[in-house]
Amino acid sequence: MSGEATPTTRIEVARAVARLGRDIRTARLRRGLTQRDLADRMGVSLSSVIRLERGMPGSSMSMYVGALAALDLLEPLAGIADPDLDEEYMWLDSTRRP
Repeated sequence: MSGEATPTTRIEVARAVARLGRDIRTARLRRGLTQRDLADRMGVSLSSVIRLERGMPGSSMSMYVGALAALDLLEPLAGIADPDLDEEYMWLDSTRRP
């Protein structure tokens, strides 16, 4: 495995980022917040929130995490890469055992 992203992987990542941006926008709107309100809560510029909600490439992971924290949605993020919940590793590990 070369470690390089395939075109399919890049498309999947772009779709996931776009969806996260849309979901953050929905959460913001459901809370009755403006983009300016969210930007103020995050300590970032209005244009950063606009780019984030659009799922623009170049928005950093810390921006998304900051938005989730500002919207009180950070807790579900804690388990995303939990090694104890890594099913692929568990399967691979089980196939290596005698």
